[in-house]
Amino acid sequence: MMMSILKNIGKSVERVIDKIEQKNHLAAQVNRIRSIMKREQKAAEKEYITLGRYYYQNLRDENNAVTEKHCAEIDQLEKKIHAAMDELEKTYYEAAKHDEDSSEEISLEDVVVLDEPPVLENTDLPFADSEK
Repeated sequence: MMMSILKNIGKSVERVIDKIEQKNHLAAQVNRIRSIMKREQKAAEKEYITLGRYYYQNLRDENNAVTEKHCAEIDQLEKKIHAAMDELEKTYYEAAKHDEDSSEEISLEDVVVLDEPPVLENTDLPFADSEK
């Protein structure tokens, strides 16, 4: 009698362990699939950006009201980026005048592409967008 109780308990524990292993295996599979989806989504986003850049540079149609508003927005953003770059160069130049050891050459290679646009907190800079 005691032996059959122990066998039943052992079988129950085995079933519980099997279910836990199945759940862990399923969770691992789901995580792998999500990881693949995220990686492929990032790759697709890069392709969309490349395609959009190509359209903007080569296929832009100023008569297309849908796309032209986006192209015009890019034009404005580019102006702000150039103004910010000019301001950065001016700031470095001023700092270099005061300290010869602190001079540093600035190039577009120093620019980093961000996944998310930064939030500009100090809006009294000359290149900041005061309308938004």
